[in-house]
Amino acid sequence: MTTSVTLNASAAGYRVYGQLLSCTEALPELEPVSAHEAVARPDIEVRWVDGPDRFGLPSSWFLTIPSTDNTPWLLCGKCSDGYVLRFPDLADFCVDRSGQRILCAPTATTPRSTVRHLLLDQVLPLVLNQRGYEALHATAVVTAHGACAFVGPTGSGKSTLAASFARIGAPVLSDDCLLLEEQPSGIVAFPGYPGVRLWNDTVEALFSGQNRGVSVAHYTTKQRMAFDAESGQFSSAPTPLSRIYILLPDSPSRLCDDSFPSLITPLAPRDVLMALIGSAFRLDITDRHMMVRQLQFFARVHARIPVRGLTLPDSYAALPAVRAAIVQDLRS
Repeated sequence: MTTSVTLNASAAGYRVYGQLLSCTEALPELEPVSAHEAVARPDIEVRWVDGPDRFGLPSSWFLTIPSTDNTPWLLCGKCSDGYVLRFPDLADFCVDRSGQRILCAPTATTPRSTVRHLLLDQVLPLVLNQRGYEALHATAVVTAHGACAFVGPTGSGKSTLAASFARIGAPVLSDDCLLLEEQPSGIVAFPGYPGVRLWNDTVEALFSGQNRGVSVAHYTTKQRMAFDAESGQFSSAPTPLSRIYILLPDSPSRLCDDSFPSLITPLAPRDVLMALIGSAFRLDITDRHMMVRQLQFFARVHARIPVRGLTLPDSYAALPAVRAAIVQDLRS
């Protein structure tokens, strides 16, 4: 692990993904740490600055990720200080080469809640990779039979499935970003922050009448449903992972109530490795050493944890059958 940075006296301290994070702006989504920890040396320091002129900008961008309308959503480039991540018309973030410091320069019109969403859900997973950790675009829950992760692209139903588990007492460990660490006891998954991001129809289907949702960002109708450890809907402890499920597209003709055992299927080793690598967060795609590191890490993950395919029907009514299939598989 890299050397920690000194906490700014005006910053508050938080814990997320097993990291101690300090920030000069309040981050109400995160678990605050005690006063003693807050004055310690954090792993990651986040500072709000007035504008991108406070740090160097890249002469070119090595990565452009488009939005749904094919306009640039995220631009990544190298600068003298490290890396710049630009969300056009929203905010720029400068990440130093060690992944220890993040400077955040939002535009004057970007709401603070949107900036926090970009920081926590878009930038921080990439920073974890820069710090030498491996994180998957995945959601995880802790059941009575072990913890399991759901891996899949945006919109595949990861958060919906996790929220349905939380409703029956199986707490969410992390939503959308799952940090993994190899330990002698196995592959350990670290908690994110307490809550899941859901579309309005999912909130209505799963949490009707519960007014716990807050807007994720001004440009989306998604809501963040806040969970906490006291309610039993969030787990704040690092947990060994028992299974990884790769979410697969469903056949429209499937009869879920009669065929739920077939929702879980074996996958070829090559397909597993491709799915895990394809779902891994990475900041510098030009870093060959990092790419080799990821390939070797996920090969070891596959060797130590069963990875299955999971068909998730596009129906809220199918969720009990899906949960039953997962529990049955975890018991086997």
